[in-house]
Amino acid sequence: MAKPFRLTDLPYLRAFAGVSAGELARKLKVGVRDVERWEASEVIPQGAKMRRLRHWIASQLDLMEGPEAWLREVKKREMKKFKM
Repeated sequence: MAKPFRLTDLPYLRAFAGVSAGELARKLKVGVRDVERWEASEVIPQGAKMRRLRHWIASQLDLMEGPEAWLREVKKREMKKFKM
């Protein structure tokens, strides 16, 4: 069973999708600071912001093989950076 998506996983999903915080903010029609605060678990998006974020997350996960494949791949890439 796949684990639920957490907002703290958002930077990994953005990295996998090749999207910066600024690009995601523009796509979701929010400020960059909103995206940064979500990723830091300072706030949880509400209303229309949450709906747009859920839609973007779902669209990215639909493009991938498995619901957690992106997370494993990005974490693997991150570990390689530290091993250099």
